[in-house]
Amino acid sequence: MGMVDLTLLADLRNAVQPFVVETSSAQETQEVGARLASVLGAGDLLALNGELGAGKTTFVRGLVAGMDARTDVVRSPTFVLHHRYASGRVVVHHLDCYRLGDGADLSLLDLDWLLSTGIVVVEWGSYADLARFRPVQVEFDTIDDSRRRLVITPPRANTLSPGNRREGSR
Repeated sequence: MGMVDLTLLADLRNAVQPFVVETSSAQETQEVGARLASVLGAGDLLALNGELGAGKTTFVRGLVAGMDARTDVVRSPTFVLHHRYASGRVVVHHLDCYRLGDGADLSLLDLDWLLSTGIVVVEWGSYADLARFRPVQVEFDTIDDSRRRLVITPPRANTLSPGNRREGSR
């Protein structure tokens, strides 16, 4: 697996380039989630995108494990919209916009409050307007039955693309 160096992830908030990781199993996808959890805390939002079965919930299971929480309760929140995992060092709010579709309105969930109490992970995050929250974007590409390519785009990379850079920024 092309595992991301933890020293790079530690500077996730200041990184301006996406990280690309290829995994060859569900276990490795979970390991990426667990490693990313080591640099996350309350107030962080992750927007996960990829086709059905691409590994989004598997990744969340790893992230929850990385928070030292129970993973046996991690399930896709497709039909309930929100799961809360509170047995670890930081609460993880796990949302899913798939059934809401494009233009998903999450205002009733009060993302500001959820972020004040923990980490928010939104599967099918591209269906909702999350830009003001400056999420970490994680794109899941299916290479074959077991291999996945994850592109982790830090918040600054979303706002500092060459066409959007402010004068004097690097």
